[in-house]
Amino acid sequence: MHLTTDRFRPLLCGLLLAAVSLPTTVIAEGDEEETPPLLILQYLSGGKHYDVPVPYREGYALSPARGRPQERWRITPGQRFYSERRPPARAVHLYQGTDELRTLLAIVHVRYFRDAKQRWTPHFQLVEEPLVTYRDGRWQPYTSARGAPLALVLTGTSLPNAEGFYPMLEFGSSAGPVAIDAWIVR
Repeated sequence: MHLTTDRFRPLLCGLLLAAVSLPTTVIAEGDEEETPPLLILQYLSGGKHYDVPVPYREGYALSPARGRPQERWRITPGQRFYSERRPPARAVHLYQGTDELRTLLAIVHVRYFRDAKQRWTPHFQLVEEPLVTYRDGRWQPYTSARGAPLALVLTGTSLPNAEGFYPMLEFGSSAGPVAIDAWIVR
């Protein structure tokens, strides 16, 4: 069997086209300052707004705002992309506490949708993981009286798109201020 470059030309063109259509930002491992934000956590403290960027890079990270409970948190879009293909969806697990004592607050699903300028822009869906226990032959939810926080409450005015994703989220806890001390991006 004789191999010629004509036989591989369609394959090479396809690989080149796929490489060109990926998001233009390359994320280097361990390069915190060069990593674009996937989303931005915002909070108000002392009359001043603070931004906490959550990098696009997968993995566990401690929040620079750890130990600072807030009445409300806002999630806004991070990096927007020009690309032929939709960037992959991500999930950001938000935690209160660190290390062995951390409690999962919620999971924010991030999916990209085109904006008016045809850029892929992140939109968000807040999913709470209910805390339950099996007692007396049935599943029962924990309550704040048993040491578990009550549900997170959406307080923003933005509306979701047809797939249930918001362009921005604003939320707080019905039990009082809540801290976001760490996250895992997946």
